[in-house]
Amino acid sequence: MVQSENKKPNKNTLSDLEILALDSHPKIYGDYNDAEIFWKGYKKVAVINTNQKSHYEDKLLLVATSDKKIISDITINFSYSDEIKHELTVDKILKVVCEYIPYEILEKYYTFSKSFHETYKEGKKYEAYHYVMSLNKEGKAANVSGDYLLYDKFAFKIIHRNDDDWIAEINRSAYKGKHEKSRDGYEVEDWKVDLSKYK
Repeated sequence: MVQSENKKPNKNTLSDLEILALDSHPKIYGDYNDAEIFWKGYKKVAVINTNQKSHYEDKLLLVATSDKKIISDITINFSYSDEIKHELTVDKILKVVCEYIPYEILEKYYTFSKSFHETYKEGKKYEAYHYVMSLNKEGKAANVSGDYLLYDKFAFKIIHRNDDDWIAEINRSAYKGKHEKSRDGYEVEDWKVDLSKYK
């Protein structure tokens, strides 16, 4: 039976991957009010202020704002999902993360800075993949003119702990200006990744 084009899917019977990949979902730097409307009624999604994040760690998707205007923070908690967490690879997660990236903004207003992979060598399994971009001259000018509210950094990190514990964070504080864990016990190496292939 063919589903009517006008009939919307049941928000709470969709699979976790279907929720994450819904057509026209809001992206980072998108309008926060649009996100509130779009995700209303999805039990696995929370649209919140960034200072509320710790109260919603059991959600599949957190969409947050720091100023109630733009989406400044997106967290995808793959560990929440028994449906998909056992099948994950970095490549599969990148495909989902890139669904939340506004390429038209990044390609115009940001310049690639670095990407790296860090691994904890002792004890519990921990690794993280970092990707960082910095605001370019055009981006700084757009900020000054008021055309856009753009942060000085665009960054995301994909964290993998233990075996099936995966989480992706997209926000400027995903990168704090240095290799966060490049001290004793951690190994840091370049991570070669081309985001354009996931567009």
